[in-house]
Amino acid sequence: MARFYSITLNPVGGSSSASLAPITYSSIVNGMYDPGALNVEFDFLTTVGANPVGYSSLKIEGVSYDVLNTAPNYGFVAGSPSYSITIQGGFKSPQGSILPNWTQPAAGTILQGTVFQSWANRIGTEISLEFTIAAGTQIYSNNNPANITFQWIPQGQSGANTLQEAITQALTTAYPTIPESNIVFSISGNYSPPGNTAKTLNHNTFEQFAATIASMTSSVSSNGSGVQITTTNTGFSVFDGSVGPNASNTITLLYENIIGQPTWIGPKLITFMTVMRADINVSTYVKFPPNYQNVPGYTTSTAQQFPSSVRQSLTFDNQTFLVTAVRQVGNFRDPQGSSWATIFQAVPYGA
Repeated sequence: MARFYSITLNPVGGSSSASLAPITYSSIVNGMYDPGALNVEFDFLTTVGANPVGYSSLKIEGVSYDVLNTAPNYGFVAGSPSYSITIQGGFKSPQGSILPNWTQPAAGTILQGTVFQSWANRIGTEISLEFTIAAGTQIYSNNNPANITFQWIPQGQSGANTLQEAITQALTTAYPTIPESNIVFSISGNYSPPGNTAKTLNHNTFEQFAATIASMTSSVSSNGSGVQITTTNTGFSVFDGSVGPNASNTITLLYENIIGQPTWIGPKLITFMTVMRADINVSTYVKFPPNYQNVPGYTTSTAQQFPSSVRQSLTFDNQTFLVTAVRQVGNFRDPQGSSWATIFQAVPYGA
């Protein structure tokens, strides 16, 4: 198995840079590992829309001067996006590889979005092309409002709709290129507008809209955090933790894929790191290997350590966790295992 990445930039139809050709950088070409593949560094973070974390970053080192000379054209030009970007990452077995294989999730898409800014950089003899990237196909802000209109009418009134119908209508109107089938729901049907009165609200950005939905539903949701909305590589995921783990939404981690050990970072909140993978997203359930806390070298906390009250009542064994944040970090040429990894935050299901 070898580290793998593939970065594809495609002109957005109708943009002022549409005459520029698509660009692809990859560490495996025609099935063969490329020993001269350019070094890339990136930091991609996905979390729920109600807790925005900003844009993702990407650096490609050693690109040609022809590309550097057109660097500004890949971002927004005259207020419109010029390029979309798709990045695949993980591990692959190239043809003729003599490296040993191990059980590893297949590489896949770890970010798909729109280039917000792009620029060339040179420090000494090092040259690079750098990007800030927004997830999704459209970028909205207070200066470029989305006008996401959310209309939720309680049952028994004219035009009554469910929360799922109201969210679907709002998102498909604001994001017309995303089909309704790409908005995936995992929520209960036991929601009604606060006060049982109709709500019509306008939002400039997706983050504002997601925060409104979470706030309106937090008091009656099963986990107290409300209905959460997050972007995915193809659309949106809407969940509230009420749809429990099952064979289709739960992944059991393997010993050999875990880097370090999971850590409690707050009441009912853990973080853990694995080798880079694309199969676990926000709203996915995960389980640790059986008897994980009995493996040699595992470190436990004491009653005096924070958060001791949580640590004494919950263990990683036989516990299912709901992923709430995913961070992909990569430095292709750095030999450290943690330089090509995925970091997660998760909450215990049912706790």
